[in-house]
Amino acid sequence: MSLPDLLRVFSSKSARTSSFLPSKPTAQLIILTSAPETSATWLLDNVFRARFAGAGAGCATEKKVVLVSFLHDFSFHIESMRKYGVDLAARSRTDEFAFVDGFSRLLDDPAEAPDGDNVVLSAPATGWKAQISAAMGAAGSSLLVVEAPEMAVGLGMLSDADMHYLLMDLQAQSVCTVVVTTPLGEHLDGGPRLQSVLADRALAVLSVRPLSTGMARDVTGTVTIERGGAPLFFFGDGRDTDEDTVEAGEFLFSLGEGAATSGSSLRVFEKGTV
Repeated sequence: MSLPDLLRVFSSKSARTSSFLPSKPTAQLIILTSAPETSATWLLDNVFRARFAGAGAGCATEKKVVLVSFLHDFSFHIESMRKYGVDLAARSRTDEFAFVDGFSRLLDDPAEAPDGDNVVLSAPATGWKAQISAAMGAAGSSLLVVEAPEMAVGLGMLSDADMHYLLMDLQAQSVCTVVVTTPLGEHLDGGPRLQSVLADRALAVLSVRPLSTGMARDVTGTVTIERGGAPLFFFGDGRDTDEDTVEAGEFLFSLGEGAATSGSSLRVFEKGTV
């Protein structure tokens, strides 16, 4: 999936959508953040939906999606994607998708891995890289999504520095890595430090937030796109080209009643548009 494809799921009506992100991603890092009032789950679900629907065909280079979650178990994501007509369990049996269960490890009650190409992280954490890498397959062939890595840090499974190095090693093996942070991470030991260092290394930070004025009838909240520190981190020369940086922007989104069951009431649009 190219980076423009990541945002193209927002609106089929806006030609400008694809202009917010660079055209040549290579093992880039994208951060999705949210607030307690506005979950980013719908955004992640639409990334999956676009990928499995073949959105951006001709641009996609990854062969597999790998989701590592420290916040939800596999059944949560299966149910979440069902409203879009996507069967994640079936996808995992065709080598299109793999779920890596870190949630059960945090509970110290590892579940038996479901059928398909799925993994339950083992103890100790020093073995996690090998397990996740095996699920990803050949280098440069996977879209890697890591959900709430701060939970593992806050619960003492590994330090924020060790998690950072783990994510960077895995990022180097992926086509693109998306880290979905949780608002809970701000209150966990090491969580804010991890979130900060990841933003410094990211190409883009997408933040899902409620409206500053509160809920409106036709608007649930905002999605803000900010530049991460990746261009400065990697180049350090003030380079500012379309390929190296992200154009900042802001979208409004609306989650109607039907969005919870069918996804059909989801709308994302630019300010001043309908």
